[in-house]
Amino acid sequence: LLVFLLIVPAQSTLMPRLSIFGAVPDLGLIAVYLIGFRFGELDGVLMGMSIGFVLDFFSVGVLGVNFLLRSAVGLGSGLLGRAFMDMTLPVTFGIVFLISLVQELVAYLLLNLVSELQGIFYLFGHSLLPRALYTAGVATLCFYLMGRRSKLGGMQLGEGVLFTPGGNSGASK
Repeated sequence: LLVFLLIVPAQSTLMPRLSIFGAVPDLGLIAVYLIGFRFGELDGVLMGMSIGFVLDFFSVGVLGVNFLLRSAVGLGSGLLGRAFMDMTLPVTFGIVFLISLVQELVAYLLLNLVSELQGIFYLFGHSLLPRALYTAGVATLCFYLMGRRSKLGGMQLGEGVLFTPGGNSGASK
């Protein structure tokens, strides 16, 4: 609950000050990914639905796009967490990068179905790609810090492998 209450204000007030070349990390996506990966599909989907609803409520776009996309991220990360408990940081970076890139691209396409899709390459190079890289970097750092913090029980970082079979303890069966 605390994470949920801090994300939207931090995204709108703190993150613009930490932008790199105009790109800011997507804290909602990071939270949904980490919670889904660590605690399972149900918690990931619920966090995705909650954050997506709030983002849809306060945005001027099509209602429901963030709700659906964030829910899908929560489900996917929960499934990843169940299948692979330990992942190296480069794999985490790559997965979050792809998730962020695909989510941003799908949102753009859904929001612009009625208009021409001109400028997609400009958008990709100047908005989607930098934001996906930044989001993946911050998520990887968070994943690393959570792994170090939870050495007593739970998520561990894999050493020298891309994935280690396992599962998160909170994943639904």
